[in-house]
Amino acid sequence: MKKGYLGVSILALLFVLAAGVPAMAKNSSNVNLHYDVVLNGSHLKAGQYRVQWESHTDAVTVTFSQKKNVLATATGKLVDREGKYQTSTVLYTADAGGTQTIIELRLAGMSQAIVLAEKPASE
Repeated sequence: MKKGYLGVSILALLFVLAAGVPAMAKNSSNVNLHYDVVLNGSHLKAGQYRVQWESHTDAVTVTFSQKKNVLATATGKLVDREGKYQTSTVLYTADAGGTQTIIELRLAGMSQAIVLAEKPASE
């Protein structure tokens, strides 16, 4: 009897753990930056990055990393949009000197955009 109970318990535990993996995976995505950009004062070269975010209600903390090295962190908020994005897109703004700054992330499979907070002018 105890062997059967142990087997069912292990199976139930594996099911719970497996169900949690997709939830964690939803908070990360790969994005390709086509330009050298600035994010919250950090300079990022054009290339492939892993973007991860931690949600605090509608506020998020976003990190950009390559090869497990965190290169930039910013804050922002999740904004509901109609429908899910089919592809990932990074929106930029450029200042008078031509510096590109990331302002929004639209990630494939999400129906929300991550709108990044502007760095205060005093910093």
